[in-house]
Amino acid sequence: MEQSQYTILGMDISDDFTQVAWYQPDMQEPSSLSVAEGEEEYRIPSIICKKENQPVWLLGESAKELAVIGKGYEVRHLLKKLEKSEEFEIEGAVYTAAELLKIYFQCVLEWAMERTGGERFSYITVSTEKLTKNLIDQVFLALSLLGYDKERVRVISYTESLIYYVLSQPKELRMNDVALFDFSKDNFTYRRMNVSRGTNPTIVQVDKEDLTEEIAFPKGLSQIEREAMDEEFAKMIGREFRHGIVSTVYLTGEGFYEEWAKESMKVICSKRRVFQGYNLYVKGAAYAGYMRYSGEYFENCVFYCQERTKVDISLLVQHGQKQMPLLLSRAGTNWYEAGAIAEGILDNVSEIVFVMTSPITKQSENYKIDLHDFPVRPNKTTRVEIGLSYTSEEQCTILIKDKGFGELFKATGKAVRKMIKLQEWREE
Repeated sequence: MEQSQYTILGMDISDDFTQVAWYQPDMQEPSSLSVAEGEEEYRIPSIICKKENQPVWLLGESAKELAVIGKGYEVRHLLKKLEKSEEFEIEGAVYTAAELLKIYFQCVLEWAMERTGGERFSYITVSTEKLTKNLIDQVFLALSLLGYDKERVRVISYTESLIYYVLSQPKELRMNDVALFDFSKDNFTYRRMNVSRGTNPTIVQVDKEDLTEEIAFPKGLSQIEREAMDEEFAKMIGREFRHGIVSTVYLTGEGFYEEWAKESMKVICSKRRVFQGYNLYVKGAAYAGYMRYSGEYFENCVFYCQERTKVDISLLVQHGQKQMPLLLSRAGTNWYEAGAIAEGILDNVSEIVFVMTSPITKQSENYKIDLHDFPVRPNKTTRVEIGLSYTSEEQCTILIKDKGFGELFKATGKAVRKMIKLQEWREE
């Protein structure tokens, strides 16, 4: 396929706003889509509204306007509805949250295709604050119903969007640590990104801190309260930035568009590059989609962050006279994509050994699963299937099944399942 023939779409979705960016390989960077030609307003209210007595749905500001005049049925907070599995009744029809998400995606995609030339997108990346299995499954399902199968869709967190965005910028911007402050009306988060030097592999680590309880949203506060908040934020920055050099700072969220951060901005801007805007996450999503679709990767990098696995997990197998690790899952993989299935024949063993290795410390520990409940057979006549999957970035499941041995020994259906909390394992 010629490079100029494909288009990548990035989407940043929250319960308040959605942003969209598109990218083609002949573009210098992803381009955010404005809600109106010639304007720099990239945030679409995350709202859909069904026209009264018509099978027509509107999006964003148009949806809000229709609801205000009482000519439609408005739906907000789709992500919260998904998490609660809520249903919504409109004109006698009941919609599940997943069905509403499909309608929302359809509205967004139709709008984006119209703005980018009317062609279907080759790949879509959806970015949001926090990923859960239910949210990921519903995003995949909704987009599959619109003709985008799982191989053409990716779901990532804001933290990972930050990584893709920063690594796609000039190298001098990440010579030291990179900080991101995200200030919305509901949350204030601080992320700090570090790219290791001289390590193999290169570790890209992002730590996240919630500042919501420390810094209040400024809208509606008195001047005295704003000044006190400004002072507190300046002190917090001073504390955080004492630990290592921060060379670049990104500010995003509507909280920074309120005029309150005067003294704290002086601290942030001292000997640092500072950028402010709304569309970092959506551009990061577009970069992530481009790299997955094109097959390009950041060479020899492990992402050590929210929503990525933290350890290499290998199966210890006998190869000739030696025991060797067979890699099942690599650290730095999106947890919902991590895992593997392997088969083997038991050879004088009553337990199966897994090796957990940290890419940062290089330390390894063995995790053993006993097979004493498996059927007793002659040696080398028991075939087993070993499956590894993740339910979150901190929890994986190992399932070992008896597969018998052809016609000689039928499979019994016996299985051993172990759930491993990797955070606890790493702390032991």
